[in-house]
Amino acid sequence: MADIIIGSDGDLSQSLFYSRLILEDAIKEILGEMGEVSGGGAGTNGWNVDVEIYDDQDVESSIEMIKNLLRSKEVPSSTQMGVYLTDSDDCHAVHKIYDD
Repeated sequence: MADIIIGSDGDLSQSLFYSRLILEDAIKEILGEMGEVSGGGAGTNGWNVDVEIYDDQDVESSIEMIKNLLRSKEVPSSTQMGVYLTDSDDCHAVHKIYDD
């Protein structure tokens, strides 16, 4: 199992999602049975969405699906994903959304 924290200090309302809640719904839809949105928030310093992936074997494919979704909706360029494996409190990897 892994936790993925997606976030940015950029303005999500300028993307094609318009709001964090719409983003959360889109992530739920693409993940299906592989995981769930477990939380999120927004404030003056940015926004975040927390995702839980149930099976370690689905982590890499989930990351790619989420990155493709975020790119297609033109999220802020500062958006990143931190991946935390359940056996560790340390961040396993940080993925920039626009790293290609």
